[in-house]
Amino acid sequence: MNGPETRLTFAQGFVAGQIVLGLVLAYVFWSMFMTNVPESLSKQRSDLMERTRILQKSLDARSKRPVDRNESYERNFQARLQGILERTKYDIDHHAPESLDWLNLMVAQTMHGYRESILHTSRGMHDRDTDLPLPSLATEEKAAAKRFVERLLNGAVEGRTMNVLDTITVTDIDFGFAYPAFSNARFSPSDHLQGVRLEVDFDYVDRITLGLDTKLLFNFPQLRFGSLALALCFRIERIAGTLGIEVGTQEHNPAKQEIRVCLYPDFVLEAHVSSLIGSKNQLQDTPKIEQILVSRLHMAIQQYLVWPKFFSIPLPGLE
Repeated sequence: MNGPETRLTFAQGFVAGQIVLGLVLAYVFWSMFMTNVPESLSKQRSDLMERTRILQKSLDARSKRPVDRNESYERNFQARLQGILERTKYDIDHHAPESLDWLNLMVAQTMHGYRESILHTSRGMHDRDTDLPLPSLATEEKAAAKRFVERLLNGAVEGRTMNVLDTITVTDIDFGFAYPAFSNARFSPSDHLQGVRLEVDFDYVDRITLGLDTKLLFNFPQLRFGSLALALCFRIERIAGTLGIEVGTQEHNPAKQEIRVCLYPDFVLEAHVSSLIGSKNQLQDTPKIEQILVSRLHMAIQQYLVWPKFFSIPLPGLE
């Protein structure tokens, strides 16, 4: 009869000991680390500042870098810009222009990748003109590019020409094999953002060719009453100039950043157009047509890309 009572007494003692030990540890933890909830807001703020001061002092004591003053965003832009230039050790007035060999290689790889992707996405498309000896069908690569561009052009004009333009056929196409060369990167003051602008010279010499064939339809007095054959072949051989690149806030939304890319007015565009109008009596290479089309292209670049106009690339926001 004594055995069971002894075991019960030992279990009770063990449990009681654990409870006492837990209470002692809880009391020690409470007395050393915990305090009563502050009754006032000023006491909470005071405790917060004290904890923050202790953490900063500890980090500063272990830091191997000298403590630098923080940039004040309340200063005016010119003062902040001067701080950026000092920290990056960039002297606008005396820094020599830099070569951009690394950028040329990156751009070349990117363009090559896009050219290959066009070929891969178009190889499975059906071509109704495979039996024609067109320059755009001379190789498998050209044929794939032909199908890709035809799909884009016909999709873009469908339903927007009031049925006066027939289906467009790409008769010649060449995306070129060369790549643009960038050089002489330098910074200069920007009058638009009152900051700095990256200026990069570029020169792109290639033979980018696009030949199109279609018909201008006459739908009076009845639908497709007559047509006028139109054939054009456009080639860009060189475009060169200076790019300006800025980073700043959007004009209508200061909370968001954007990259602004513009072209300087002294850019060079070398392009030629061959034309053929009509089927029975043909007008070939009318100088006025080449003049109009090249000047329109030049004006479009001037209107949308030449400073103070620019191409905007929004940067990801924080919202």
